[in-house]
Amino acid sequence: MYSELIGRTQLPNTTPISQQFDEFFGGYLSRWHLVKSRLPIRSGIEYHRDGLFSVAEVKAHLEAMFAANGIVLVSLGKEHFRVVQLTRGIRNT
Repeated sequence: MYSELIGRTQLPNTTPISQQFDEFFGGYLSRWHLVKSRLPIRSGIEYHRDGLFSVAEVKAHLEAMFAANGIVLVSLGKEHFRVVQLTRGIRNT
């Protein structure tokens, strides 16, 4: 859900080497069908212009929920992010 909201792709903790090469070459390997590309999983979020919540409000609420549960989102460039779970010893309560 957060990925769709911010327009970035969540990177898994481990990425197969074939997908790393595909990303390095700008997706050409998957377009030429040399490697399989990852299909994005849709969360089912639909945006409505009813004014109940803005995108910024939804994003802030999700980030507050992540922080409360010891989850940190780390930006990686302009297109990706990674999810990191903090250990109990580091997290402030």
